Amino acid sequence: MVASLIYKILSLLAFSSASRSIATLFATGAYAAIAGWGLPVQRAFVMTAVVVVGTSLQRNISVATMFFSALFAVLIIEPFAVLNIGFWLSFAAVFSLLYAFSGRVPLVSNWLISSVRSQWVVYIGMLPWMLYLLHQLSWISWVVNLAAIPWIGLLAVPMVLVTIVSSFFTISIASLGLTLCSQLLNLAWAVIDWFAQWNFVHYSAPPTLVLLSVAMIGVLALLAPRGLLPK
Repeated sequence: MVASLIYKILSLLAFSSASRSIATLFATGAYAAIAGWGLPVQRAFVMTAVVVVGTSLQRNISVATMFFSALFAVLIIEPFAVLNIGFWLSFAAVFSLLYAFSGRVPLVSNWLISSVRSQWVVYIGMLPWMLYLLHQLSWISWVVNLAAIPWIGLLAVPMVLVTIVSSFFTISIASLGLTLCSQLLNLAWAVIDWFAQWNFVHYSAPPTLVLLSVAMIGVLALLAPRGLLPK
């Protein structure tokens, strides 16, 4: 989110491609450092860096090439990431979105419908992996994500960034920003906790690799372009 925001602002200001890339990487790296530079943050930063560099080269680089380049870069930096469940879940989610949307004409321009479709794609794409790695699946997680992701991404995170910047100038505004951040997060947590009490969770024994493979073939068929396969 930070990378796309900075990149679009600089594009509107007519900055050169190289300047946009350098500024975007610097801003994203600074935000990653503020976020604690944990393994998930490192993966996100590396993937962002690969995409930014790939697009700034002004060459015809496929989405698949950038995806696997990011995966390779993450493994070079942290080889033991393959032992982390988050590694498989995060790349599976990104792959699902790229597979479902890359190279296709958008069916609708409505942001709400697009958001619902994105969450549904991630939910379907992650379903076999959730059962295989975590042995459970929430039936309503995609509904919660549909509300929580924009709430955190478009309200709470920007408020944190504004608070950090304002802290260099005036403590009173920074204090107000922290109070607003706390209220936003408390409200989000209250909603998530309310959903959690319903316990719409399916627990299962871990499926075999054969069942996982069959399920992934079904996912690829279901998310394939229209007319390619009888879904």
